[in-house]
Amino acid sequence: MMWKYLAVPLVGAVIGYITNWIAVKMLFFPHYEKRLFGIRLPFTPGVIPKGKPRLAKAAGEVIEKQLLNEEVMRETLLSEEIKQKMFQTVEEWTNERKASDLTLRQAVLHVVDQDSLNDIIAQTEEDISDYLRTKISEKDPAKLLAEKIVEEAKSRLADSMVGMFLSGSFMDKLAEEIENKVQEYLDTELYPMIDMEVQKESLNLQNKQCRDLIYSLEGWDFSLPEMIWELYEKAVQSHLVDILDTLDFSTIVQNKINSMQVEELEEIVLHIMKKELSAVVNIGALIGLLLGLANILIMRI
Repeated sequence: MMWKYLAVPLVGAVIGYITNWIAVKMLFFPHYEKRLFGIRLPFTPGVIPKGKPRLAKAAGEVIEKQLLNEEVMRETLLSEEIKQKMFQTVEEWTNERKASDLTLRQAVLHVVDQDSLNDIIAQTEEDISDYLRTKISEKDPAKLLAEKIVEEAKSRLADSMVGMFLSGSFMDKLAEEIENKVQEYLDTELYPMIDMEVQKESLNLQNKQCRDLIYSLEGWDFSLPEMIWELYEKAVQSHLVDILDTLDFSTIVQNKINSMQVEELEEIVLHIMKKELSAVVNIGALIGLLLGLANILIMRI
């Protein structure tokens, strides 16, 4: 008689276990839809394969809006941990450079290829030259110098016989001619000289040994790690939104999941939730056992 009482909860536990095991398996199986006489069989494919596009979209939106949103990324990228690691990396790099005879150019060539470096240098030299040209042009030196010369001439010749014959139109034409000559000098002599000097200083800088540059900066009470961190921080603050918009994590995740085979997706989910899914199956057995015991109690009452 006792075995009958034991059989009820045991059978309940087995049924609960098998039921939940089948439910978990049906999350993925069958991987693809099955058809009989051209008619799709119910519950095929499994829940996750059937809803993969919806799952991909939902996962992409959750990752973009909750996990990798602007606030989270800014907090992560500008965290104290990242700052300390950056400082440590820069300090290690500077210590290595102090112990070597590498020039600045040779050191940079360890990071980028020669063609890329040459392009960067050429562009930087051009930008510096353009900046200097622009600053000079903003002052309009040709016109300013012409006006000063004419003004000085008028002042010096005002009380002389020659000054009496110098009319306003003559002086205006003289000023225009001086302005044209000065501008010609700027275009043909001064600006090319500026370009040459920028290139010369650029070459001198490239050929300086890294340790000499580092010691010079340290002598000026200049912190290279602080400077790099400030530049990095400004870049993150200014361009993070644009970078996130360009990356578009939601679309990346969605496309990646949609391109996966069902078997790959199953492997990922099981790797993440293997223990949890096993717990679901075991809970099914436990609930079946408890229901069986409850049934025995009801029958005994």
